[in-house]
Amino acid sequence: MCPDKGSTPTSSSSSSPIGEIVRLLRTINGESQAELAETLRISPDTLDGIEKGHYIPGPELMDIIVEHFDMPMALLTPGIHGEKNLDLFEDLQKLFVSILRIRTYSAQSKEDPTTPEPS
Repeated sequence: MCPDKGSTPTSSSSSSPIGEIVRLLRTINGESQAELAETLRISPDTLDGIEKGHYIPGPELMDIIVEHFDMPMALLTPGIHGEKNLDLFEDLQKLFVSILRIRTYSAQSKEDPTTPEPS
């Protein structure tokens, strides 16, 4: 699978939560991968790769993502905070992912009361 223009492959040691954030936001919005991929003007395979952490969106694609989800870029990219604030940024990003997981669980459990709690 080859990424669309605007996304780059990650190294195997990469641990960026960008893909998980995109997946959780897509789920909360009730969008399929195909729908979001069309909105972002990328292939569904590339979106799948981003969500699984195989690709990191480039700057142009990141702009489209944050605009679509109406969220600050700072929740996806640590670079603008500088190295001294990187630990704080990573903690905030983990908190954001946890909140998204809870919102996703809440939405799913309303539809299906047998939905297991998030890990």
